Amino acid sequence: MSKLRFDYRMQLTYSEPVTECHYKVKCFPQDTDMQQITELNIEIQPHTNYQRSIDSFGNLMIYDNLYFPHTEFVVYVSGTA
Repeated sequence: MSKLRFDYRMQLTYSEPVTECHYKVKCFPQDTDMQQITELNIEIQPHTNYQRSIDSFGNLMIYDNLYFPHTEFVVYVSGTA
């Protein structure tokens, strides 16, 4: 079986500090009959203790709220399928 490495990076840069941010991210590959995710790394900047959930289509999603000033929001996802 072949292994595939995946990387995804999203970066938002604000022109001035944002004091409130609500996010929900759904950019993760799914386990299927044809592929299994054997490694998944998620990094969020600024660091938060995000929550995990599964949506109605079976997709992994992470979400949280930030209530402090920040000028950048970055999501980095990597792993192996």
